[in-house]
Amino acid sequence: MTEIKDCLPEAARKYFIDLRNIRLKAETDRYQQRLTELRVQLAARGQGRSGWQEMEEWKYKEELSNALATGYIQDAIETCDLYGIPLTDSLCNCFVRAIEELINAQYQSALKVQAEGLSDVKIPLPVRQQGNLRVRQIMPQIRVMIEKARVECQKKALVENDKGKPGSNYTQNITQHGGVINTSQSGNVTTHQLAGNTVNMNDQSDAIKRARDHAESVCAGDAEAIAQEFQLKLDQEREQLAKRGLGTSSVMAHAQVRIECERIRAITQLHLNALLEGCEMYGVQVGDDLAKDFCSDILTEMNKRIDVAQKNILAGIPAATQSDYPQQIAQKIGNAAAWIKSQIDRRRLMPKKHDGDISGSTAQSSIVVHGDVTGSTFQQGNHNVAVVEYNETDIKKIIEEVKAQIGIANLSKESSDEVAADIGTVEAQLASPKPKHHIIRESLKSVRHILEHAMGAATAHAGLPLLMAYLHHGSK
Repeated sequence: MTEIKDCLPEAARKYFIDLRNIRLKAETDRYQQRLTELRVQLAARGQGRSGWQEMEEWKYKEELSNALATGYIQDAIETCDLYGIPLTDSLCNCFVRAIEELINAQYQSALKVQAEGLSDVKIPLPVRQQGNLRVRQIMPQIRVMIEKARVECQKKALVENDKGKPGSNYTQNITQHGGVINTSQSGNVTTHQLAGNTVNMNDQSDAIKRARDHAESVCAGDAEAIAQEFQLKLDQEREQLAKRGLGTSSVMAHAQVRIECERIRAITQLHLNALLEGCEMYGVQVGDDLAKDFCSDILTEMNKRIDVAQKNILAGIPAATQSDYPQQIAQKIGNAAAWIKSQIDRRRLMPKKHDGDISGSTAQSSIVVHGDVTGSTFQQGNHNVAVVEYNETDIKKIIEEVKAQIGIANLSKESSDEVAADIGTVEAQLASPKPKHHIIRESLKSVRHILEHAMGAATAHAGLPLLMAYLHHGSK
């Protein structure tokens, strides 16, 4: 079996192995804690072992494996970055193969241990009947992670190669509001300063296709994971209501409407986020016309899901409720076109500023170029780094978004206390005369990590677009 360490040069393997071992212990400890808490809670209620518990425990097991798979790739990419190892196609393919073989080996090992009667967490029968679905669910995410890293590596290489190459002369004048700074600068515009897009710079349509392919790849795995999470939520709701004799009542129908609409919005948000992320990766400028095309595409896919949901009424529901069910779905979803457009506009029109002090001071700059620069797209600074400053209002919106998701997440008391402490730290920094940006970022990273484990990575990413965008820009 190919291992990730085998893909790396000998000199870099020890560093990767150390990272891998640290991650393995941290994730395993977290998994064991969650498993113990679940069993203690069920025992305290006097509940015997059930099919639901078996599915929940297996879900924890799968989330552990997924966290290790994605984490090992992050460790491999970090190792390559540290040792200056280029992410070539052959190296990336080796990473993909190693993770796929690891996931298959884990599943076969679990089957073998269970057959020998030695398994602490059993593979539920429905999972065994479906086979190893996790490969189909997690591998698109793995491929996307690797492709993003490969593109960033390629951009860095282009910047290094282009440094110092003379272009046209320019004069740069900068004025700053909130202070007195007047400066001018003259010199040569280097090739990388004139670059508008590092991937197929002369072919925007190819970059758009790559962005769409990226979104399709993300959705191929994560949408199925989100659908399964909400199906489990629906099954749990039905089981609870059935105990009260309401399993086929109008109450159950209303609960199904709510859960179906949450699922549709989560998958649509995933699609939207992935598409805009692809545009950032491949340097696509989302103008008004392209934004309209994206809105139309996403709305079409969303309407397909709505149509399926409207026909998916639970058997045995009263006839009057059944006839009203499609309209309830439509009303609950609301104006989908306006929602999608506002989501896209908020992301594409978010003001780009320099990362640093979040007090809200602004700076303006202008660049006057002398000479022939026909067909060039200008940007200030290094095109490899898209830096965004988030002011106090932006951070407060992120906190509101997080607090809204906390009500959905199934957090343990310890995790809930951790999130509350992190949010408290952020709010304390915002109240400070000189807020420290790195403290805010690290606190929000901690919040993301906790919610990813509690909600599942796919659902957390779909439900926290502002937080994910903030941390994504900050990592560049």
